[in-house]
Amino acid sequence: MSKCDIIIPVWNQPEVTRECIASILKNTGYPYRLIIIDNGSEAPTESYLSGLKEKKDLDLLLIRNDKNLGFVKAVNQGVVVSDAPYLCIMNNDTIAAPGWLEEMVDVIEANPSIGLLNP
Repeated sequence: MSKCDIIIPVWNQPEVTRECIASILKNTGYPYRLIIIDNGSEAPTESYLSGLKEKKDLDLLLIRNDKNLGFVKAVNQGVVVSDAPYLCIMNNDTIAAPGWLEEMVDVIEANPSIGLLNP
């Protein structure tokens, strides 16, 4: 089975970020790695994101920028370090539903003419 890198740019908003990541952990059965780009968040968010590195069962790459480079540059940072056959770009205020990633991968694998899929 392939893997999907989930790229999430973050700038502050610790509560919505926590809810987003909790929903991914709870509702994603397809193999994935989280690539979180911290765009120079303040202490509460930075502390939460750093604490994720302690989760032994979480495949995580955390990139921290000294300042907010914006959404597009943060996404591009994640794309550059990705080595997965699938990429998912997600806002940090998204709540993942049960089976969300499995369904998207199933659709794209069943239709080789699809190059980009959005829920």
